[in-house]
Amino acid sequence: MRKTRVLFTALALTAALLLMGGGAAFASADPSSPEAPMADLQVTGYTVTRPDGSVNTGSILKGELVTVTVNILDNRVASGSATPTAALNTASFSLRSASDITQPGTVSAGADGLAYSIRFNSAVYTGIGASFAFTVSYPDARLAVAAKEILLNQAVPVPVPDAKAPETVVKGTGFVLKDARYGNDAIYAGKPFTLSAVVMATNGAAAVENVTITFVPPEALTLNEGSSIVYIGTMAPGASMPVNATFLPSANIQEGSYSIRVDVNGTNQNTGEPVSAQMTISVPVFQPERFEIFKAQLPTDLATGTEGSMGYGSVTLVNRGKVVVSNVSVEIIGDGLTADEGRQYVGNVAAGEQKSADFNLHADTPGTVDALVVVSYENVRGEQKTLEQAFTVNVAEAAPQDAADPNMPPEDTGEGAGHTPPLWLWIAIAAAAAIAVAAIVAKRRKKRLAAAEAALDYTLADDED
Repeated sequence: MRKTRVLFTALALTAALLLMGGGAAFASADPSSPEAPMADLQVTGYTVTRPDGSVNTGSILKGELVTVTVNILDNRVASGSATPTAALNTASFSLRSASDITQPGTVSAGADGLAYSIRFNSAVYTGIGASFAFTVSYPDARLAVAAKEILLNQAVPVPVPDAKAPETVVKGTGFVLKDARYGNDAIYAGKPFTLSAVVMATNGAAAVENVTITFVPPEALTLNEGSSIVYIGTMAPGASMPVNATFLPSANIQEGSYSIRVDVNGTNQNTGEPVSAQMTISVPVFQPERFEIFKAQLPTDLATGTEGSMGYGSVTLVNRGKVVVSNVSVEIIGDGLTADEGRQYVGNVAAGEQKSADFNLHADTPGTVDALVVVSYENVRGEQKTLEQAFTVNVAEAAPQDAADPNMPPEDTGEGAGHTPPLWLWIAIAAAAAIAVAAIVAKRRKKRLAAAEAALDYTLADDED
């Protein structure tokens, strides 16, 4: 009997070490601990089905076939071109060949990483433990191989036989997180979102009474509606219960991934012992982009070939958001329009900052030109973005210059160069000439009058004689 106790104690220690070494897929690591893993490749959910396709909510016995589909979200990969490769790495289950590992659906690249599923088809339960461990790798050698583990509590290990004192193994009921979703839209700071989860009681020997589910969010997320504690009551083995809660991210929250802890507690209906589980759900939170064209002062009328104040334009940009935007450039696009400055590089615009770009515009062809102000930049996630604002310019034909009179003498500039004198000079010369002519005519007229008077006096004198 003493030998039996020693043997079972050794087996219990071995199982505990195996469970501690693998780490549950939904176990929460303290983010303040230096040993806490980075939130890179995450298991967001899984399903276990029978060979006929139905969900397996009962026990998994030695030799039985199950198909395990695991949902993955990898924050390290931002492109759908990456092709993941998985391998089974556990003593609890075996596959006939590597071809039994497939990828249902598509690989989807989103703002929070690469999302896809891995399906382990027709896995045979060996009767050893309940660990379903696997690795995921990519062709890119810079991405480390990720090792993950799921504890399939439906699995019923084969007890070690003891001829002297056979004992009956009674499997207790536990809890697993069957599914978790936060909708199809991205989560933004200052906007509430609803987190929905499905908690399932594993296939144990007894129901669990007084079940409560508690949501424990980080400090930057607050409960927006309802209560953080949901009372469920009694859950039979294999039963599932959907729960949800609405959270509000702080307006000043930093972009990143945040973990919401889900605590499940209850009491074994047969033994009265406490039953509990602690799981985490990771959600990505983004800051909304509020980078915009604040003011655009652009000319509405131009003339071909002309320069000056009418061709001056200014574009003012402002960042109303809480994160910096990078590599900002501004350009004017329009048929027949050119800017002396071309495409202007503005640089980075910090949160709450405003910057501007100035242009001198020229037009080549008369008519109405539909033009655009185009602003290009990168957001904090490295995505290329553009802003556009339309405006219209009326371009007139340049007025012809007055042709010079060929009979006019060239203007002497003092350097021997011939130029046409200004009109006012010719008017002054003509006026002076007219005055001179009038003076000469008046003088001659006066002289004639004096001569006539002298002749008349002479005639009168002769008549008197």
